[in-house]
Amino acid sequence: INAITDKIAIFTATIIPTFFTLCLCAQNTVSLETFNPLFGKQWTGTLTYLDYSNNEEFSIPVNMTVEPKTDRKVIFSIVYPGEESANNTTQVVISKDGTEFNGQKVQAIEAIGNGNTEIVTTERGKDNGKPAEMTYTYVIGPKIYSSEKFVRYVGTDHAFFRNGYAMQPVDH
Repeated sequence: INAITDKIAIFTATIIPTFFTLCLCAQNTVSLETFNPLFGKQWTGTLTYLDYSNNEEFSIPVNMTVEPKTDRKVIFSIVYPGEESANNTTQVVISKDGTEFNGQKVQAIEAIGNGNTEIVTTERGKDNGKPAEMTYTYVIGPKIYSSEKFVRYVGTDHAFFRNGYAMQPVDH
């Protein structure tokens, strides 16, 4: 009986934690399939951003299409009606292991219902010329795309809203 107990203890101490570690790591990865709900649709909504000149939030209309380019690249085409000079096309690259996209480290990914997935990412960089850590929250689903960027300047504890998109498919 002691031999069986020892084997169960070894299994519990080694195999089960390894299994849960693998499950947790797999949960914090993205792939091209993560973006599938966005493909083949016209999206419309708003971009809201913090205007640093007056420290007020400002919203403008936005239209978007999202298409796969390769198995690790997604193309976001953004149109700002009335502000065509701001229109852009962004290529989002997914790392080979799926732990990053667009240079942002995937911190969490979770199915949140109605076919929607929430992704939280972080990156270090600069905002308004100051070193900062940015946290992004994305919601991707068949009837919603949203993203929010929060900025925390290095050496401070306060994070603030910088910008966000709130979009739905045109046929919604």
